[in-house]
Amino acid sequence: MSLETLKGKVEQLIDRIEGFPVLIEDNAANYTRPSWWLPYPEAVRSNGLNEIFLLIEVEADTEEYDGIDLSDTAVLPNGRKQFWKRIEGTVIEGEIPDLLEVFANCSEEWCFSHTAAAVTNAPTNAKAFYPKLQIIGGTPMKITSSTNTLPVSGNLRLINCEVNVRAAAQINGIFAFSGLTRAPVINSEIAISYAFNTCTALTDGGVFGGTHGTGGNCVYQYCMAMEKIHIAQPCTITSSTFNKCSLLKDVTVDRGFSGSLFLHHSTRFSAETLHAIIENYADCTGLGVVFQVGDTNLEKIDEAHKQMLDSKGIEYK
Repeated sequence: MSLETLKGKVEQLIDRIEGFPVLIEDNAANYTRPSWWLPYPEAVRSNGLNEIFLLIEVEADTEEYDGIDLSDTAVLPNGRKQFWKRIEGTVIEGEIPDLLEVFANCSEEWCFSHTAAAVTNAPTNAKAFYPKLQIIGGTPMKITSSTNTLPVSGNLRLINCEVNVRAAAQINGIFAFSGLTRAPVINSEIAISYAFNTCTALTDGGVFGGTHGTGGNCVYQYCMAMEKIHIAQPCTITSSTFNKCSLLKDVTVDRGFSGSLFLHHSTRFSAETLHAIIENYADCTGLGVVFQVGDTNLEKIDEAHKQMLDSKGIEYK
């Protein structure tokens, strides 16, 4: 390797470090916590203890932040300073544009609280309250209304804690237009329409249905990188649930599944995947269940499994 080539590669590496954080590849989630970020603070689980740690990043010349002295804080490889801010309680309030990561250590469920913003088809009237936020982890968070959601958080990559939807009525777009690469575990007894709408980096849709959301329109619409998802029983899938999910190829369902499936947006399913779904279907005679996979996928289904669909009272097309 010539000296000029080596110099060029070094300059590229410096550019990456000084810009957006270097991402370390993780085959399971396509993202891991950057190794040069500050280590997690010590946290001891204790009954009645509610504390949330916020990893905040600021410019290198910042001497003070919200009453915290940063004059002796080291500058990291990206040319900025990071520090953990500890808050007591179960609520992260207001807008925090410098927030990188949340680590919750709470005996009770915790939540974000900011100005309500609803997102469905487009983020026209929404704003990112935490534009730098990349990771959320720790103890379970809750969503009771749109004031707890994370609309258009384009840098949000991972949620490593359970998300409990406690709303009395449907909330649209709880993570729409975010940068999530993997769907978190959502516990919900109501529909979660538009939940991951236009999460274009999402590759793993997690588990949908059952106790993880009863269904809803456009839940994964425009998740154009999504390849896999498990659908639990019961679940209401509509023709728009997987709209534009053209890379979807690994779909599994609970044994005894009895809902309609609209998988015609992708042609990447193998015969084995389609056959396994059919075999797990319950007898749906008289229920009006539809299994729509499109002409290309239909050609992959053998006659024995088409007969199985007929015998279970499932319309296929």
